[in-house]
Amino acid sequence: MISYYASQEAPYMMLKERQTFLAGNDRFEGYLADILLRLSLTVGFDYEIRLVRDGQYGMLGPMGYWDGMIGEVHREEADLAAGPLTITPRRLEVVDFTEPFLTLRSTALVKKPRPNKRQQRPRSRIRRIERLIDSGMVFGVKEGSLSQRVLRTSQNELYKQIWTKMVNFWPSAFVHSDEEGVSRVRSENYAYILDVPEAEYIAQRRPCDLYTMEPFLDLRQYAFAFRKGDPLLAPISLQMRDMTRSRELSSMYLKWWNGQCSKRPGDGPKRDSRTGPSTPSPWRQATAHAPHSASVRVAPSNRMASVIIAFICLFYHLSF
Repeated sequence: MISYYASQEAPYMMLKERQTFLAGNDRFEGYLADILLRLSLTVGFDYEIRLVRDGQYGMLGPMGYWDGMIGEVHREEADLAAGPLTITPRRLEVVDFTEPFLTLRSTALVKKPRPNKRQQRPRSRIRRIERLIDSGMVFGVKEGSLSQRVLRTSQNELYKQIWTKMVNFWPSAFVHSDEEGVSRVRSENYAYILDVPEAEYIAQRRPCDLYTMEPFLDLRQYAFAFRKGDPLLAPISLQMRDMTRSRELSSMYLKWWNGQCSKRPGDGPKRDSRTGPSTPSPWRQATAHAPHSASVRVAPSNRMASVIIAFICLFYHLSF
C-alpha cells in the first residue's frame, strides 16, 4: 500500500477528535467519508483512505507534469481521488470522472455589518455582487484557483470589473491560502471569492461574523476521479445517480453543513436556484458526467481501491 501525507479539509474529510485510538478508515469522518462508505457497501469494494503526498488537487505544470491527486491517479499510484475536485476538460484528458456529488458556483465571503451606536439592529447586508462592486469593497481570490482563472479570462462585463479591481489593488488582492483570505475578510474591507460549499461552511462556524453573497460565476461540478478505463467507474456512477434521485446525497450534505450559528433569512444552505451548490439541491447535477462509463466492465466485489484524499486546509478543522 502507498502512504500519502497532507493536511485535512473540512467538512469533506476530517480526522476524528479521538482518532489516535482508531485505525484505518475509522480515523476519518466527513461528507466524502460517508459517500465512500455507502458506495463500498452498495457497489461492493474495499478501500483504504490515504493522504495525497503534496496536498494538491491537481494542476498541469509547465513541463507537462500533473501534481496532486490527479497526478497520482494518472500515474496509477492510486485508484481513486476523492476530494472537492472540479471536473475540467484538461483533467478529463488524463482521468475519468464519476457522476458529480456537488454542483456549485462561486460566492464572496463578507464580514457581517455591525450596528451603529444609534442603531439597535445591524445594517442590511449586501447580497448581490453588483451592489458589492459599487460599495468600493476590495475583491480577493486564491492565487492559482479556478475562480481566479475564470475571472481572468471571462468576457462577462461584470466579471471584468471584478478582475480589474483585483489586479489594480495594492497590497495584492490575491492570497496564498483560504486561511489568509478569511483573515483579510475579518480585518479589512475585503470580500473573498471561493466556492459556495466552502464559503457556507466557514460562514456557519463560530464566531459567526461572516456571511455569503448570492452565487455567481459559471456552474461547475465536484466528482471522484478514476484512472482511465477503470471498471469501477460505471457501477459507482450508477449508484451515485441513484443516491441523487433518492436525495440520499442531499441528506449527507445537510448533515455536514449544519452550522453552529443562529440563522436569519438568507443564511446557510439554501434552496434557491441562484446559489448553485446548496440550491437547488447542490448534489443535483446540471448534466451527467460519467466519461466512457458505457464501455466499462463491473469490477470484482473484493477489489481493494487505494483512495487518496486531498486535505488542504487543516485550519478549518481547528479554527471553526
